[in-house]
Amino acid sequence: MTKQDAVMDWPAVVAELHRNGMTLTELARRNGLNPNVFRQVKNRTSYKAQRIIADFIGQKPENIWPSRYPKGKPRI
Repeated sequence: MTKQDAVMDWPAVVAELHRNGMTLTELARRNGLNPNVFRQVKNRTSYKAQRIIADFIGQKPENIWPSRYPKGKPRI
């Protein structure tokens, strides 16, 4: 099984936000979430924050954080 590479790395995500005139803090505030959640999303999973960030920059969360969205059926 091969590890899928992310479409964008974290600096590219932040740069894309900035190119669109947005910061992580402002994006969190506009969506009624704690800005710390958005600042920590690089290292911690927050599906809601990931979805908001990805939607804003026109990507899918699974393209930015592929390891957090495993493909295939869940193992039991």
